[in-house]
Amino acid sequence: MWRCIPRLVRSPNYFGEIVFWLGTFVAGLSAYRAPLDWLIALIGLVCIELIMLGSARRLELKQAERYGSEPAYRDYAARVPVLFPLVPLYSLKRLRVYLG
Repeated sequence: MWRCIPRLVRSPNYFGEIVFWLGTFVAGLSAYRAPLDWLIALIGLVCIELIMLGSARRLELKQAERYGSEPAYRDYAARVPVLFPLVPLYSLKRLRVYLG
């Protein structure tokens, strides 16, 4: 049976969400006029980014619980970054995020 195994990042959907919301923030730069506009936009961006980090951490913990006893999974987790492609960050288990 053929399975799609991400080779650049283990959580491509959360990475995509992070890129999408960062792009939305950047696209709105010309609309931020008042300091309150900037503050609201930055708070929203930080919150959604923390939610995505927390969600990726939860997924990693769940996958480690489910597949952690399999050597192939342990090798995969040691080779493929957890959230950001080409950034050698292989685990978010110690991250303390209270959103998401």
